[in-house]
Amino acid sequence: MALYCTECGKRAQSGERFCRTCSTYLPWDSLETGAISAIKAPSEQVAPASSGTVRKAGADEQTAAVEIILESHELVSEPGVTVDVSFTVRNLGTRVEAFDLVLRDVGHRDGRTAHQGEDPALPEWLTVIPKSMEIYPGHVLRGTLTSAPPRSPPPLAATTSFQVIATGANAQASDVCHVTVTPVYDVVAELHPTVTRGWGTTAHALLLKNRGNVPLRMTLEAADPEGVLTFHHEPVVELDAFREVQTPLPVRAPVRWAGRAQNKSFDVTVAPGRQPPIRLAGRRVDLPRFATPILVAAGGLTALAVAGLAIVTLGAGKVIPIAGFGDKEQDLNAAETVATATAIPGASKRPGSKPSAGTVPNSAPPANSQKPSPPDPSSTAPQTAVPGRVVIPDVVGETAEQAKGELADLGLTSKISKQISNTVPEGVVLRSDPPAGTEQDAGRRAVLVVSAGPTPLFDLLGTASSAQWRNGDGVTLPFNGNDGDDRGFVLIRENFQLENGETPPLVLETHPQWIPDGVIEGSYALRSPVIRGDHFRAKVGFIAGAAGSVRFDILVDGGDACDGTVVHSIDDSGPDRVVRAIDVDLSACEGATSLRLRATTIGSGGQQWAVWLDPRVEGVSS
Repeated sequence: MALYCTECGKRAQSGERFCRTCSTYLPWDSLETGAISAIKAPSEQVAPASSGTVRKAGADEQTAAVEIILESHELVSEPGVTVDVSFTVRNLGTRVEAFDLVLRDVGHRDGRTAHQGEDPALPEWLTVIPKSMEIYPGHVLRGTLTSAPPRSPPPLAATTSFQVIATGANAQASDVCHVTVTPVYDVVAELHPTVTRGWGTTAHALLLKNRGNVPLRMTLEAADPEGVLTFHHEPVVELDAFREVQTPLPVRAPVRWAGRAQNKSFDVTVAPGRQPPIRLAGRRVDLPRFATPILVAAGGLTALAVAGLAIVTLGAGKVIPIAGFGDKEQDLNAAETVATATAIPGASKRPGSKPSAGTVPNSAPPANSQKPSPPDPSSTAPQTAVPGRVVIPDVVGETAEQAKGELADLGLTSKISKQISNTVPEGVVLRSDPPAGTEQDAGRRAVLVVSAGPTPLFDLLGTASSAQWRNGDGVTLPFNGNDGDDRGFVLIRENFQLENGETPPLVLETHPQWIPDGVIEGSYALRSPVIRGDHFRAKVGFIAGAAGSVRFDILVDGGDACDGTVVHSIDDSGPDRVVRAIDVDLSACEGATSLRLRATTIGSGGQQWAVWLDPRVEGVSS
C-alpha cells in the first residue's frame, strides 16, 4: 500500500522514513494502528457523489478532492434565538490542503432569485465557524453553521437557501441548507388624540405600526356604550412588515343647542389577524352649539332691557308695578297713566297729537305723583349671581391645553405639574387636584398632573464610578482598579473583542473574586423610584479568550414588593462564543430605589472576564 507525504503530498517509496522532497517524517507504523487512514494510489481514488472535483494525474502526482456534508438541511430559526447545525469536511485528496469555508445565498425556496449580479452580502446573523481549516488526507474536521436572527428588528419571515462551500487550491465542494425564519407578530396601535372637545364632528386618528416580519390584515371597529356616536373609518387596513400608517377616525355626535358639556367615552378595537385584539379607549367631550353662559347672558340682557323700558317715566305718570317693588295696593290704572306720558322729550302724548304752541313737554313728574316704594326684602330676587361653587370635571386623558380650557370655561384657573409615566403619552393629564367630582369655589386654582413621558434612560456603565462595588466577603473594591487584583475588580474596557467577535467601544468588566464561587457586585442608586413600564436591558458575555463561566444576576432594593429580590439570572461561559441579551420588566417592583449587578463564578476561579454591554434602566411606552 502506498503512502504520500502529509506535508507536500509526494509519493513515498516503501520503507522510506522521511520524504525525499521536504524531509517530513513518514509514519509508516501508524498505518497499522489506524492513526492515519491509508490513502489509495491516485489511480485507485474514487470520489463519492457528494464530493467536489477530483484532479487525476500520473503515479507520481496527487489527487485533490473534498467532501462537505451538513447534518441537517433544514434549519428553523426564530428571531432572537440562536440555533446551530454541524457539518463535516473530509479531505479526499492525497495531500494536506487548506480549505476556505464560505456561505452563498442561492435563492428562496419558491424559486425566486434572492439577488442578481454579484454575490450579495449575506445577513450578519448567519455565520460559519471556522472560516478556514487545514486537513490531512483522509481526515475529517467539523464546523458549525450558526443562525441568530435578531429579535428587533427581525428579518423577513421566509425560507432562503444557502450554500456552505469548502474551497481548496484545486478542489471545491458544497452542500445546501434551507434556513426558515419564523414569523414575528408585533403590532402597536395608538389613538391620537385620546380626547377631543367640540360639537358635531371631531377628528381622531389611529396610528398603526407593524413591527413584525410578516404582512398583516387588521380589522377596525369603534363603538360607544350609549350608541349615540357615529364613527367613520376604514373597516380593514393591510400593512406590510416594518411599515406604519395613520388612518383617520372622525367621531360625530348629535348636535345639542344648549346645555352643559358631556363626556362620551368610546372604544376602538384593532384585530391584527391571528393575534389578540388591541383595545384603545377614547373620549369625546361633547359641547353644545351655544354655550350656556352665552344664553344666560343673552336672557339677562333681554330682561334688563324690558325692565329699563318699563320703569322709564315722564311727566306725571306712575311706575308700572314690577314684581317685588312698590305698594301692592297701587292703582292698576297707573298703567294707563304711563301709557299717556311722553317717553321721549318732544314726542306727542298720543299718536297724531301735537303739543300746544309755546309749550315744552314736561319731563318731570308732577308734584302730587307717587314715588315707587323701596323693595321688599322678603320678595326681591338678586339681580346678579354671586360667585358660587363648581364641580371639578373629569379631565383625565385630555391634553393639558384641553383640560385648561375646560377648567377656564367653569371659571377656574389651573397649574401644570409633570410626572413621569410609561403608560400615558407625554402631555396627557394623569389626574387633577382636587379630583374629578369635587366641589370647588369659582375662581380657585386646580392642579393638573400631566405625563412627562417615559422614564429617561439611566446608563449603568456611564455611572459605574458612582456605584458601590464589593466582593462576596464584603470588601469594598475600587472602581477602575487593577486587573491583577485577586479580590476581584471592575473596569471600563475600550475596544475589547468579545467572545462572539464583536468589538464594542465600551464594556463594563466585572471580574469576581479569584476563588471558587467568587462574587463581585455593584449597587446603584436610581435617579427615581421604579414605576410600571421600567425595564432593565443589557447584553452579557465574556472578553474573547476567556475560559470561565459565571452567573449574571440583577437585583432590586428599596421597594415593598421586591426588596433584595433577584429579578433575573442567566448563566454564560466564555467558550460558547455567544453574547446574550437581557430585557427585564421591572413593573412588579414599583417603588424600588436601587439596583444591583452581580457576577458569580460557576466552579473554580480565574479568567472570569465577564462583561456587561450597554447596561441601562429605561421606560418602555405601552
